[in-house]
Amino acid sequence: MSNFLFIFQRLNQFFPVLAVGVCMCLATIACQLPENLQPQAVATATPLGVEEVRQLIEDGYRHYKAGNFKIAEASFTLALDRDPQNADAHYGKGASLLALGDFAEAKQALDKAIEYNYQPLTFAYQTRGAIWLELKEPQQALSDFQEGVRLSPQDAAAYYNRGRAYNALKDYLKAVADFNRAIELDITQSAFYTERANAYVGLGDLELAMADFGRAIQIAPNDGLAYLSRAQAYLHQKEFANAALDLGKVTELEPQNANAYYLLAVALNGTSNKFQEALQAAAQAQVLGYQPESNLAAVRGIAYQQLGQTDSAIAELTQAIQASPTAEVYFHLASALVDKKEFAQAMPYFDQAVQMDAQNAAYVMARGINRHRQNDIEGAIADYTQALNLDPQLATGYYNRGLAYRTVDGALALQDLNKAIELKPDYDVAYFSRGNVQHTLGNYTAAVSDFEKALSLGFARPSLAWFGKGLALQALANYAEAKTALDEAIRLDPSNVLAYYQRSEVFTQLGETAAAEADLQVYAQNAPQTLETYLNLTAAYRKAGLFEQALAALSSAIALNPTDLTLLIQRGDLYMSQQNYTAALADFDAAINTNPTFALAYGSRGVLHWQEKNYEQALADLGKAIEYEYSPLSWAYTSRASVYSEQLLWNEAIADYTEALEIDANYTRALLGRGLAYQAIDNRDPALADLRRVLELETDPALRQQAEQHIAEIEGLSR
Repeated sequence: MSNFLFIFQRLNQFFPVLAVGVCMCLATIACQLPENLQPQAVATATPLGVEEVRQLIEDGYRHYKAGNFKIAEASFTLALDRDPQNADAHYGKGASLLALGDFAEAKQALDKAIEYNYQPLTFAYQTRGAIWLELKEPQQALSDFQEGVRLSPQDAAAYYNRGRAYNALKDYLKAVADFNRAIELDITQSAFYTERANAYVGLGDLELAMADFGRAIQIAPNDGLAYLSRAQAYLHQKEFANAALDLGKVTELEPQNANAYYLLAVALNGTSNKFQEALQAAAQAQVLGYQPESNLAAVRGIAYQQLGQTDSAIAELTQAIQASPTAEVYFHLASALVDKKEFAQAMPYFDQAVQMDAQNAAYVMARGINRHRQNDIEGAIADYTQALNLDPQLATGYYNRGLAYRTVDGALALQDLNKAIELKPDYDVAYFSRGNVQHTLGNYTAAVSDFEKALSLGFARPSLAWFGKGLALQALANYAEAKTALDEAIRLDPSNVLAYYQRSEVFTQLGETAAAEADLQVYAQNAPQTLETYLNLTAAYRKAGLFEQALAALSSAIALNPTDLTLLIQRGDLYMSQQNYTAALADFDAAINTNPTFALAYGSRGVLHWQEKNYEQALADLGKAIEYEYSPLSWAYTSRASVYSEQLLWNEAIADYTEALEIDANYTRALLGRGLAYQAIDNRDPALADLRRVLELETDPALRQQAEQHIAEIEGLSR
């Protein structure tokens, strides 16, 4: 935005109202008029026309003072018709055109005023310099202002104006030097302090800038320029609430200042819960004719997006982008599309925002979150890392990257969440997420501590924290406290069906089968009818010993996904565990009929035949399981070896056990079986070697006891 220009001291003598009113409204032009109303030069007019020219010039000054700039310009033009070389008339015409915003014509008039030696000439140079600034030609302005300083080395306004040119050229040190000199010569002008403050803003010295804005306002409490400039500095610092206060003052002082209303809308958009007020300010700016309209569309779009009026936001922001795209508009359009869950459509706009403002960590972070939503974990981590490189103190960056790492590397996730909490010790959601990571890593005690900390900090979804705590306590086998935690999770959120499911498992561990069944019924009735739900029910009912219910749940899973043959095998195994061999065989046969190379089905059917002592069929099926590469293959060889052992076919058994151990040298069941087979054929040394190896590897008490018993038998025979 252009800065308001200082109105020279001498102008106040003739145009006191104009000094703070008209010129401020006219895009900040420095208006220079003569010290008295007597024309300085009318030499070219005829004797009879001198008085008429003088009168026209005086009329022009009078109309100018009244703010009737068009009439004033007409009077000066009539004077020039009669006296084309009249410097006063050229200057007056230039001042009028300048007040009307016709800068090109105003400059031509000032050129003539300087050509015809308008006095004081410093006024003409300084006024033309102001016009050059309005024409965005600061170097030309500097040249004229340099001449003004040369002609009037004790004129505070000359230094002030040259300082403005240096500000426009971003030569802020020279600008400050000129404003210092202007203030030495005249400490009463608020505009001197305002412009020096703007130079300090350019230098990044916001403390000195704010001090100068304060002095300017103290000198002229009703000078909208100082408030407006300070508001711009606040906006630069993103201190939106302070900016809004100053801009509110500007609109009180200058109710027709459209630009002030526009900036007020910008400031209110940056202030919490002021979006409706921002829309009102934007509407007033539009009524007052603010341009360009695309800026207002951007302000409205941002406000609508924050208010949740997504369709209106998208319409306004799209309009703004078409006219004058900015990084901020791209960002908010992307955010509005995210609000509509149109994540893929939002990505190009996030990309544009980041491309236009690559140093904005918030934009990069938002793009990372959107990638995370679309399960682009690698891209999300890259964006979070870039945001953290831009702002290493960004706690949310570590938090979000920790969540992304959780799916690929728990240790890195924990490291990032630790950093997030270090930077923000009251980060409740980070404690909750860290609790989940600790659970995944098996650090259950630490998980309990984190969930408790999240609850103490007022975590927004306490039922989830209690649920997480309950799971961790369950993993620690602290079933009584786990039940208490899950009770609280359900009390706070009765719709949390997973809490009922987990509590059913706790009830099973506590021996409360009826309570477990009741919770599973709630889960079954309220959870989505998905494959996962039915498999969860199957597992829970089996743990609780409720086999009929487990079979019913598994049958529902099969009905939902009849092409998944592994489900048939699971049901067959469940039937077999209940010694319902006929139903089990039907499921295994059905699976094999559908897929004659299905190794898993042959393995299960082979075990069924083995249990029923149908050794020939068992060996045939287990052979097929081996042929079709049952996984794990070591199990298939060991199972067939066990069948051979029951038939006292020790050499065949030893061969299969050896095949199993070639695949998995630490498979203790194969070691135990082979050791017993060696013992059966009185091959004591390899038998002892296998059985002792079992004791080195095995933790199961029953298997250890069996190995110890046979070692004792062999060693007893040896003695």
